[in-house]
Amino acid sequence: MLESIFNHSKRGLTRGIIMAFLLYHVDLSCERCRVRAIFNGISVAELQASGARPTRFAPPLNLFLADGGNSMRVEVVPFVDEDGKPDFRTVNVQAVVREYHKGEAVAPGEGVITIELEIMRELESRLAEADSRGEELGVPQIFESRFDSRGPDFRNEIFAMVPILDTDLLRTYAGMLRDRLNSGDVAGVLAAMDVKLRAYSIAYEHDIGELRASLEHVLRSEYLPGRLAMDFDIEDIELVGHAGGRVWEIQRGKGEPFLQTLPDADGAAMQMRVFVGQHEGGICVVR
Repeated sequence: MLESIFNHSKRGLTRGIIMAFLLYHVDLSCERCRVRAIFNGISVAELQASGARPTRFAPPLNLFLADGGNSMRVEVVPFVDEDGKPDFRTVNVQAVVREYHKGEAVAPGEGVITIELEIMRELESRLAEADSRGEELGVPQIFESRFDSRGPDFRNEIFAMVPILDTDLLRTYAGMLRDRLNSGDVAGVLAAMDVKLRAYSIAYEHDIGELRASLEHVLRSEYLPGRLAMDFDIEDIELVGHAGGRVWEIQRGKGEPFLQTLPDADGAAMQMRVFVGQHEGGICVVR
């Protein structure tokens, strides 16, 4: 189902049905800190764990890759100690990019390692250097590397898009999306997301017609029948810039995803992040 892709999760399929098409995921885990992973300038995952029990997440990367050369950046923010100072000595962070063949089960800890950031080794070295100078490490600590990928190539979308500098224009566009959703204009929402759908088709080697039909089904059956939580003013919208302002995430207040339903009886809600950019002279949903 398309909603699995839109919510950055994947269902494992039977091993043995192995194809040449590659899927990339970043396998993240952290303890006693907050972590943000950024690929080619776009934030793809944020997670935190307040205690020694690790939090783990393995979101897909294909939509954010540039065939041949990618930048990977991980930002680590520790929780504070009893004196209110950032405590890097108790954190534990791992960040590994793994590749899978389409049809393979996708699970944390499995898959061929493409690159692993040596975060803990580097952090230990930085702490020793800071101690020798009688200093504290700054926050966040940033760890970076580059890696090659094979397959989907979105360099023209990620690196060649024109930055959007007019935030009022972005808010107006967000208001238009809100109004289309509130009025049940499924065709209008699908049109706004056409670039995103085409990117998914390339990123996951999926038929564009099937993707469009699946998204339409999700919107009509899950989001629109009186379940949308879209009662907010455009002044309340938060804008988060990525890739030098070429991509913007539209959020509602408190950093929540733009598109989400009201909670059900169990308190669960469906959510979809919305990233916009300038494409062929106009703003549209790109991820």
